[in-house]
Amino acid sequence: MADLTFEMDFVRDVAAILRERLGKAAFPDVPGEADEELIRRYLNVLHRRVPIALRRTHFAREFQCPPEHRAGLDQLIRTSETGGDLKPYQSTRLDQPSFNDGMVNDFGLQHFHLGLGPYPKNPMYKDRTGLLLYALVANDGLYCISVLPHKNWSRQELLDITHANWPDILDVYKFREPSDGSLKIAGLTQH
Repeated sequence: MADLTFEMDFVRDVAAILRERLGKAAFPDVPGEADEELIRRYLNVLHRRVPIALRRTHFAREFQCPPEHRAGLDQLIRTSETGGDLKPYQSTRLDQPSFNDGMVNDFGLQHFHLGLGPYPKNPMYKDRTGLLLYALVANDGLYCISVLPHKNWSRQELLDITHANWPDILDVYKFREPSDGSLKIAGLTQH
């Protein structure tokens, strides 16, 4: 019986699948990009993109929207509640796969533009607005926190409002020490 030799490279195989997915989503291939970097780029895009789903809308008790942005907010909410795509309301930097959105990465919070018509520079997006909806997006809910100007990315008040209105939704970000006093990290146990 002849010896059979198999050569497998799971990273290369996964990268090939993800490269194809990025291409279908209009993210071009990056010449010379290592497989590991491509996988990071794919996960970054996946993390920032709001999945299409039916979502119920929740408003913080203190939520207010200026009247001039109410129609844009109502349009975004209808889109969310009917399972439409929220990408047009997101940052145009979403199309830059290497862009790291610190607000999403650090707090899990998204920001949405409230324009009604298409953005002239890129009609795939809604018109850009000076005020943005800051919200937490869950699988089944859109949690509207506040309407504020740009560059409020690290405002502690956004987390405070979220916690005051929906304390359980932030549970996934809480550190809990094991009840037995041990600390387990990546398979290592300390006592």
